[in-house]
Amino acid sequence: MSIRLALVSPVGEIRDIYARAIKALDVQCDVVTTFKELYYSMEKVPYNGILIDLATKTKAPHDDLGLVENILEYFPVLYLKWEESTKAIRTYYPGQHLLGGDLGDFVGKQCCLFDARTISTEKRLGFHHCILLSKDSAFREGKVERTITLNVSENGCFIFTNQEWTIQSDVWIIVKGLSDESPIMGEVRWFFKWGFRGQDPGIGIKFIQIKESQMHEICSTKSIDEQRKRRIR
Repeated sequence: MSIRLALVSPVGEIRDIYARAIKALDVQCDVVTTFKELYYSMEKVPYNGILIDLATKTKAPHDDLGLVENILEYFPVLYLKWEESTKAIRTYYPGQHLLGGDLGDFVGKQCCLFDARTISTEKRLGFHHCILLSKDSAFREGKVERTITLNVSENGCFIFTNQEWTIQSDVWIIVKGLSDESPIMGEVRWFFKWGFRGQDPGIGIKFIQIKESQMHEICSTKSIDEQRKRRIR
């Protein structure tokens, strides 16, 4: 399996030390200097994990860090710190109280289990639609999950689910309350299991077959209001 990482660290001796340590793990790594550069790189390149020099994060401008702060919650992230006194790289996993572990553990235990992905920069709306979720177009009884969307965009949505899903698999949904409740086909692009890094469990899907009228209603505040009125009636 090919692993690709991104490293955020300023030009200099410490970055060279990090780069040599990463190269020894036989993984690919793109190096950027700022969080703004990281953001632009993550738009285009799928990564299995992100490495960040701890001093770089501490000194980063608030606006630059804000570009990726929420996005990084969805990726394995490891902070690096060069200890001059011991001539060693110390590492920090978000959620740990102390520095510990090493690069090898991070790659082997987290990055290898995480499907490489790019980030989406499209606007997402926190609309909760009631949906029927199915792994095929038949919507067979006993095989359909009743759930909700947590957010939506013109190209896809994130759906709350505790089922097991495979990245790039087909998915079918029926959005209840739309004027046209015909099935919509999508492709699974994200999958978070329950308990993964504190994230909501579910799948992020890209719409593959959807009518323009359905897409408009899904992203419309007016559509949400109409659905609520129908439920009240």
